Amino acid sequence: TAAHQMGAAPSALTDSSSASLGQFGCHGNSSEKSQPLSTGSANSFAPSGHSRQSSSSSSATARLQQTLKRRVAWLRRRSSPDPARQFRAFIADWSSADLRVLLDEFEALHALKDAHLGAAAARPQCSSLCQDLGCLLRTGLGSDARLILGDYPLDLCVPGGLDPELLRALLAYLYCGEVSLARLSAPATVAALCHELGAPGRLSDDLAQLLDTGHLADCVLIFEEAEPRARRIELPCHRALLACRSPFFAGVVEKRLAAARRHRRRRLVRCAVHGGGDGVGDAQLAEPPLALVLDEAVLPRRLAPAMLTCLYTDRLPDCLALRDLMDLHEIGRFLELPCLTRASEDLLVESLCPDTLVPVLDWSGAGTGSAWVHRQARLFLCEEFAALAVQAPRVLTQLSRRELLAALRSDFLQAAESDVLSALIAWGEAQVAARAAEIVA
Repeated sequence: TAAHQMGAAPSALTDSSSASLGQFGCHGNSSEKSQPLSTGSANSFAPSGHSRQSSSSSSATARLQQTLKRRVAWLRRRSSPDPARQFRAFIADWSSADLRVLLDEFEALHALKDAHLGAAAARPQCSSLCQDLGCLLRTGLGSDARLILGDYPLDLCVPGGLDPELLRALLAYLYCGEVSLARLSAPATVAALCHELGAPGRLSDDLAQLLDTGHLADCVLIFEEAEPRARRIELPCHRALLACRSPFFAGVVEKRLAAARRHRRRRLVRCAVHGGGDGVGDAQLAEPPLALVLDEAVLPRRLAPAMLTCLYTDRLPDCLALRDLMDLHEIGRFLELPCLTRASEDLLVESLCPDTLVPVLDWSGAGTGSAWVHRQARLFLCEEFAALAVQAPRVLTQLSRRELLAALRSDFLQAAESDVLSALIAWGEAQVAARAAEIVA
């Protein structure tokens, strides 16, 4: 009956979905009571002075609403405040064989729910910062130094001498923060290296310091003046970090470096031919920082610091607004930054609460949203449905028809029949009120 009542509004539940909602008590009233509503509810928005049939239909609608509300109140009074006591009374006269069957059924449902949660939590793999830096070391992309062992002695006094194997392990530790050689972790070797090179800090702390200070920065992100009052902004960074974390930036950096090398070779040839007559010196031959001018339509300048923080630390600041997290997710997909996409998804799921549930569901269910976030938001709705129906009923009235149907059809909806029916009635009343407001406007 509730489904018929909401059928009066264009955005309400259709008659085809009323059968699926019947299992929650939506078909409790007789067909005689629902018939006047289905024929006359469309006239409930008509101005005064209309026919007696319109008045009769309105009164029938009011009577039906009161009947449904009394049904909800009766269900609430009937329900026991102690679910455990009610369940014990229900199975008091069951045989041991029936109880065993019930237990097997509960165990099977529990296993099914665990499998469902595992499937909902699955998402594509994302490489960590250490893995990306290890790949950077292996490929040498954007490298600006070469270590040659044997031609020029490196003045490092370590037990057993510095051989290629130990040097590779040392570089792997500097890049990834992981010890890949047992000899490198020997106390004598560690003491010698700390004496020669200084005690190393944590990789995450060192990278965060590089970002904060801009030390040894060889790249700069430039935001031009998009508006008359907007000033030019330059953010120093390191091209190696950009290249190893994003295939998009890797292609840009490689292309720009190739062009810079060709330009440098031409200047060297010109300098050699003219014998330095054109005033080309070492300072002028030094490679300038790589400048990348960014379009604010793709990456707004207000979000650039957060993106760089994620590149260097695999984390995003906790103070970002919900809309900023959604924008960063789309930026990560466009710029091929899996670390940014995952970090924004994690914070969006952590921020789920009654105030953010509806916006997250609407955004994640759209084409540019995140399917993983959408699954987590739907799970949150199913788990907290009963609490939302009592403590924040307005949240349920703001749900779209698609999200409400998905929750009611879920096998894991955590709510009693009375809570479901109450939420359904409130949702229908909100749809009718919204439609009335549109007609008046």
